[in-house]
Amino acid sequence: MPPFKINIDGTEHDVERSAITPDEGFQIVGPDEVPDDMVRQSVMNETIKDRVSSAKTNALKNAHQQEQVRNQVLSELGIEVDEEGNPKGLKTEEVDLEREREKWASNNLDPLKEQLEDTQEQLHSIRENAVRQSIRGAFAGKAKDEYLDSEIGDPYVEQVFASKFKYNPEIGKVLQVDSDGNFERHPNGKKANGHGFVEPEDYIKLNADTKLMKRILKDDTQGGSGFNQGSGDNTDKKVITRTKFDNLNPSERMSFMQDGGQVVDQN
Repeated sequence: MPPFKINIDGTEHDVERSAITPDEGFQIVGPDEVPDDMVRQSVMNETIKDRVSSAKTNALKNAHQQEQVRNQVLSELGIEVDEEGNPKGLKTEEVDLEREREKWASNNLDPLKEQLEDTQEQLHSIRENAVRQSIRGAFAGKAKDEYLDSEIGDPYVEQVFASKFKYNPEIGKVLQVDSDGNFERHPNGKKANGHGFVEPEDYIKLNADTKLMKRILKDDTQGGSGFNQGSGDNTDKKVITRTKFDNLNPSERMSFMQDGGQVVDQN
């Protein structure tokens, strides 16, 4: 290290570094001598340069690894990527939620709605048939033939009385309804039939004295009405009691009546 130059009383002198002792807390700084806890700027610049270079390398490495993982996941899902690494065939425009909702409803809800409507229509038809068969069964053996049978269209008793009755699924019976569609109560309550509503058979008995019913029903006072069980010759006709007839299903009732069967009340 070259000597220090000092000026004493206007005269310049060369002094060796070893001859100078700084006061406590001071240091002499030179090209080859760096103060404690400090480094040269060139060393700091190199250190920073190395760290930046290492960080870039690690970032690229991590990015490459992430891209590999991403591409592997896409491959497992069967999604191909283009040259830029973007999934092929995927659209990035905003999804029309309302259109997707309508599409989903069309594919999922509409078929169920159609099935429900078909089922309700079939159920309505079945209940209407039950009403007509129950009315026909109630008048079987009681009504005159011209009111009970018809070669064209529905029998008269069905045309007149079908609108007055409705099937009650809770009771499992065809019952009379009022103008508001409510089930009519039997004037004798539950003791009349066990449930207290008016069935077609009950309706006939309750209205037997009306002008319309007298016109429809046979005159049992003449002995030919079919109301009197045990009178006359029944060898060529099927005769069953009202209780047995009620226990038949609608199809069996219809077949019985079409075969000329006769229903009688037990005394």
